[in-house]
Amino acid sequence: DKSSIKFVRGIKLDTKNGKTEDRILVLTTWRLYFLATKIPAKVGLLLCLHLMYSVESTFNFLEIRALNSHPEQQVIIDTDKSSYSMRFESREHLNHVVSHINFALSRIFNNSIFA
Repeated sequence: DKSSIKFVRGIKLDTKNGKTEDRILVLTTWRLYFLATKIPAKVGLLLCLHLMYSVESTFNFLEIRALNSHPEQQVIIDTDKSSYSMRFESREHLNHVVSHINFALSRIFNNSIFA
């Protein structure tokens, strides 16, 4: 169960230059992954349909220093190394991610405030 995938959704990840980029967010029991799509140059249309994904960034939930939910289905997660601002398609997707992280941390710290 340590590495099983719990949630996968497309998101908009805010960049440092004020733009947003499409990413795939993957949650496992204890980690969050951002996957970027990679399309090789000079490929035919049929090959473009088969996208390749690469892990762009990942972190363990224990690295989270702050998690703030905002209007417009946005959440900002600050970690030891970086800050991630992401937007979800729906409030339900955002709530699922926040609840999953809170539940995982409650299992570590045995604190009912997160559960």
